[in-house]
Amino acid sequence: MAYFPFMMDMNNRKCVIAGGGKVAAGKAETMLMFGACVTVVSPVFSLYFYDKFEESDRIILKEKEIDEKDLEGAFCCIMATDDPVVNSRMAGICREKGILVNVVDVKDECDFYFPAIVKQDEVVISVSTGGESPALAAHIKRDIRDSLYDGYGRVSKKLGQMREDIISNCKCVKDRKKVFENMIMKEKKTVKIGTRGSKLALIQTDMLIDKLKKIRPDLNYEKVIISTRGDKILDKPLASFGGKAVFVDEFENAISEGLIDMAVHSAKDMPGQLKKGLVVAGVLERADVRDVLITKRNSDFDKYIKGEADNTKSEEVCNINGRDIGNIKREDIGNIDGRDISKDGEFLVGTGSLRRECQIKAIYDRLCVASLRGNVNTRIDKLKNGQYDGIILAAAGIKRMGLDKEEDLSYHYFSKNEMVPSGCQGIIAVETREYGLANKLAEEISDEKTMQEFVAERYLLEVLEAGCHEAVGVISEVNDDVIELSFMKMIDGQIIKNTVTGPVKDYRELVLSLTKGALE
Repeated sequence: MAYFPFMMDMNNRKCVIAGGGKVAAGKAETMLMFGACVTVVSPVFSLYFYDKFEESDRIILKEKEIDEKDLEGAFCCIMATDDPVVNSRMAGICREKGILVNVVDVKDECDFYFPAIVKQDEVVISVSTGGESPALAAHIKRDIRDSLYDGYGRVSKKLGQMREDIISNCKCVKDRKKVFENMIMKEKKTVKIGTRGSKLALIQTDMLIDKLKKIRPDLNYEKVIISTRGDKILDKPLASFGGKAVFVDEFENAISEGLIDMAVHSAKDMPGQLKKGLVVAGVLERADVRDVLITKRNSDFDKYIKGEADNTKSEEVCNINGRDIGNIKREDIGNIDGRDISKDGEFLVGTGSLRRECQIKAIYDRLCVASLRGNVNTRIDKLKNGQYDGIILAAAGIKRMGLDKEEDLSYHYFSKNEMVPSGCQGIIAVETREYGLANKLAEEISDEKTMQEFVAERYLLEVLEAGCHEAVGVISEVNDDVIELSFMKMIDGQIIKNTVTGPVKDYRELVLSLTKGALE
């Protein structure tokens, strides 16, 4: 006979779990999810257990054999030890004390079963087979989770906030139901997409929405502007206050909290690790991967780049915070890192990337490099205003914005071998929960070739242990079933570059051979 599914308030209730393995850890995680205070008793705990709960203040681990005293004040108990005799004995004690008990994998010893759970905020869906087939319950759970609208938790919260007002102002039960139903349907048909507020970010989000409308024209797509730490702090290099994560953290929190269904990122700005439960479910077709040096047309620097000027390097250089930056040619530059450097001399190039800085210095010798932050328009304005002789940007961004044909500017594109791009440059990534409608939509519009390059480059960056503090470039190109992988890294003042080619399916082995051979 099937069990009736009571929904119980576990907040601050004591739950005792016996066992120190993966099964016990899974039960503990579920109970913590619903606010219980968990005590886990076991002579030995697996490393998996410690890794999972080392930062939780709602769980107590006791390294001992469980006994009757451990049950004091308990509302329920879960026996998950490897000893059936201990499990059965403690289950009997629990029943004598009126404590609900579950003995894992022993149906006849259970007062309650653990259902397979899908949870979105306060919305909880449970699946149980009455202990007959936990594997089937888990399978049904996945089917529900994958097809369930991602925003039900958000809808529930919104309706809960408005419920009292609607009940007060709408006395007719029939009319009230109609109001709630209309609100639910409106919310359910809306996919909320998180984006930064820059012009480039909005253009990239519109590109995604155009793709989504082709496969699901019945849905509404709402842009939600989110300001990140990286957008707010523009007077410091990224590496000094968090690296790439400063452009992503707020989005990941918003997805996890149900405020948005998906987030649009420039893939090159994403950190190596995503928040638990989130994935990059799709990528748009990759744009131009190259970097471009932009100068004012017919300026001295423009002529120098084109080979039309004297190529003799000035002997006068100054040192700012350990960086050889040369002397600056115009007086309105002001200062860099607090030091006045406004003297006649070398050309000044702006970039916020150590990768670009070391590579362009290897290409041209008559220049110095200074930090450059801000959105694309802001950086180009600084060039036009004379604050820099040249700036380096990603070709993909300026092309998406239609800024690659300005009459008063010159564009000097580097080949991907001259200046190895940033990992995943030119890729728009869509981050979602690891299941649900938004995840399925992103998967459906994803470009397969670009995703293969995205995954391979992310793995290469992981192996290189690359972050904002290092000068590292990574690029790949997939053709049919073959991938070419390249990287550059500054090591002890020297630029190291290497390339490998092989089957796409073997990208992990290729990455390991590529880095091992070049970095040993």
